[in-house]
Amino acid sequence: GLVLQVRKGMVNRGANLSWLSQYPWEAEILFGPLTGIEVLDTRVDGSVVEIICDFSVNLTALTLEQVLSKRRHLIDQMAEQMAGQLRLQLEEYGMSEAGVARLQKEVLAVRHEDPEWYNDDANFLEAVKAVQHAKRLAVGVVKELRTGFVQEMRKGGATHADVLREGEDAWIVDDALWAELAESKEELLRGLEADTEGRLSKVNIQYKEVVTSLPESVGDCAHLQTLFLSYCRGLTSLTERLGECVFLETLDLTRCTMLS
Repeated sequence: GLVLQVRKGMVNRGANLSWLSQYPWEAEILFGPLTGIEVLDTRVDGSVVEIICDFSVNLTALTLEQVLSKRRHLIDQMAEQMAGQLRLQLEEYGMSEAGVARLQKEVLAVRHEDPEWYNDDANFLEAVKAVQHAKRLAVGVVKELRTGFVQEMRKGGATHADVLREGEDAWIVDDALWAELAESKEELLRGLEADTEGRLSKVNIQYKEVVTSLPESVGDCAHLQTLFLSYCRGLTSLTERLGECVFLETLDLTRCTMLS
């Protein structure tokens, strides 16, 4: 016959089933799935082979509660990721906590404590839509906060350049290539406009003979809506990155006679 002699430890141990077994005197011990067995020694006693070994319990296996809660955990993770994105968007305005708090409030209002509720496909889809709706509400708050921030700056006498310095398009204010196109930094700043949320929406560089091409960084002007380049007679080409300006509505190339 074959006998396993297993050494137990504080961690590598199973569950005693005597209290619910039909044969409690057998003192059955149940080990979890994927338990590893390490053979330490063997010996033979007559017709019996005795194997001395250690069991290594799989500590990474999910509990039953964790398995049943997988879908709710996915929804919670989705909400956490949205909160992280929102926090980054609002950090520069000092309003991250207010925006994230609004998002968390909306998510908490539709969250179900029973994890098995999410295991129904229709309920899970409903939960996804609810979190997405909470995100849209929070994004609306972001827009309101950004717009209010810009309005306060403008009331205080801030220029468009001052507003841009506080947002994600601050780089263009001090960009040497763009200042060279405009023939001076002062001319560049006069030609920049911010939208109601403080993002670059308009660039006006007209009557500049030195302009032969646009900087590649024009593709970083993610919210650019208007670009005036009229009477830039030396302009010979437009960079392909201009196609990344998906909000661009007006591109004025009047009298750009060298453009092919």
